[in-house]
Amino acid sequence: HLMSTEVIITGLARRLVSDNLLLHDVAAKACTSAGNSNTPLVRYLVKNRLLSCRSIAQAASLEFGLPLLDISAIDPLQLALSTVDPKLMRKHNVLPLQKKGNKLFLAVSDPSDVNAINEIKFHTSASLDLVIVEDDKLQILIATLLDSREQESNNFKDLEGMGLDDFDIEQ
Repeated sequence: HLMSTEVIITGLARRLVSDNLLLHDVAAKACTSAGNSNTPLVRYLVKNRLLSCRSIAQAASLEFGLPLLDISAIDPLQLALSTVDPKLMRKHNVLPLQKKGNKLFLAVSDPSDVNAINEIKFHTSASLDLVIVEDDKLQILIATLLDSREQESNNFKDLEGMGLDDFDIEQ
């Protein structure tokens, strides 16, 4: 008889299967493919449209015992953006929400992405409190915030470089 190569799934993938959100085979394949391509599981599930971001966020919140936040309800002006390098925000799809003392509240869509969490910890030297948010909304907000921030700093640089001679002043 054939030996079945049963892939053992753990953590978030197991939760998605036990909540009947994903079939075991699909979850196992997703874990393997995500691992092989070095892609965080949540990013893989979202990219391949295997589940809605909302379902993933709810399951992750339950699995990791972390609060779930609707990121569209936060005020972007209140964010602690300067605490994390924009390159890291984009790379790991994380957003610093607030800093209190040595504690940084970080919005993540994939709390199982240990590399991301460790890299942020290392660069901020803060203790992290993770908050789960939907992957798509998080990505859009990060892009919007960082793009507008880069735009502002470029506009400022343009102004800085201009002397009075650059303006045509009517006599």
